[in-house]
Amino acid sequence: MSCSKLNAALPITCAALERVGGNNKRVWIGNLADIASYTIASDVITAITMTGSTYFYPYVGDKDRNVTTVELQVGETVNSYKQMVELALFTSTSPEDVIVENLCDANDIVVIVEANDGQFEVYGIDVYAGSNSYPAGGLRCESATKTSGATVNERQPWSVALSGTLRNAERKFLDTDYATTIAAIEALEP
Repeated sequence: MSCSKLNAALPITCAALERVGGNNKRVWIGNLADIASYTIASDVITAITMTGSTYFYPYVGDKDRNVTTVELQVGETVNSYKQMVELALFTSTSPEDVIVENLCDANDIVVIVEANDGQFEVYGIDVYAGSNSYPAGGLRCESATKTSGATVNERQPWSVALSGTLRNAERKFLDTDYATTIAAIEALEP
């Protein structure tokens, strides 16, 4: 009996070779527990439904400062993937700092990242451990740092790293096209 999941070839395409790197300045962050359900087809998330009056909150930073990473974690019987989202969050008031502190204290969060190539990636949903109507996974804050040096140009934004180990890499979020997808994501905002 073979337990191998290898079942397809991966040809090189011009789209893959020419895909623009980096992430846009916008991300959306929500609580995993607030997701009532999600729809997935061909390993692509096509819809997210929230419970009651809960939301994905938009966080806007500086373009090309948000970093995403997925790293294989080899296990003895099952492999997993460490999903990480590193955000550059700019604050100038105490209430804004409290928003960052609350993010750092949150457990089991999900992040939607807009990449520079117009694709959207979802971090924090484990499509194998949970189900469409009972999502599992979640990221949590691994570190948070804010620094200011001696000169005017040395003030840095919060550097917040969110991570979690899940059974899958990130998933794309796509609802037919860019305009429809961004509208679906913005509909999750307060």
